Amino acid sequence: MKSRYGALHTIGTLAVILAWVLLALGVIAFLATWLGLGGLLRSLEVSAGAIPLTVALPGLLLGIIGFLQFYVLGKTLQLLVGLDDTTRGITADLKKVQPGDSAQEISGELNRQAKLISETVETTRQIKDQVANIETMLTPAIPAPVEEVIEEIGDDEGGD
Repeated sequence: MKSRYGALHTIGTLAVILAWVLLALGVIAFLATWLGLGGLLRSLEVSAGAIPLTVALPGLLLGIIGFLQFYVLGKTLQLLVGLDDTTRGITADLKKVQPGDSAQEISGELNRQAKLISETVETTRQIKDQVANIETMLTPAIPAPVEEVIEEIGDDEGGD
């Protein structure tokens, strides 16, 4: 699908290219100033210390700032054009889909899942009933007063 904003995408690409050129020029300006001033001061036999580096830093900083500005501008323009293209593609794909087809598929899947959940709940209830039956069969049916007597006998024997 052809973009409606081809010129804007081109401007974004040119801004990214310009950003890299500015960064390269900033580094070249930094190196040229630093090395040139350092060589000049050595030829004049002047001890300047960190002066050449201090004088050369603004060129590098301006190159970095220019790079960041144009790079962000270019990438933002490319992003916005790409977003428009993607949105248009999705919209075109959605127009191709028949509304009844996907609704029936979703409805059928929901019905299948609801049936599975219902069967799982019923099976869980049956398992609980079976566990309760087993517990009642395993639990001795001893009346409470008899249990107390057995416990007292056990305490008397253990205490002697």
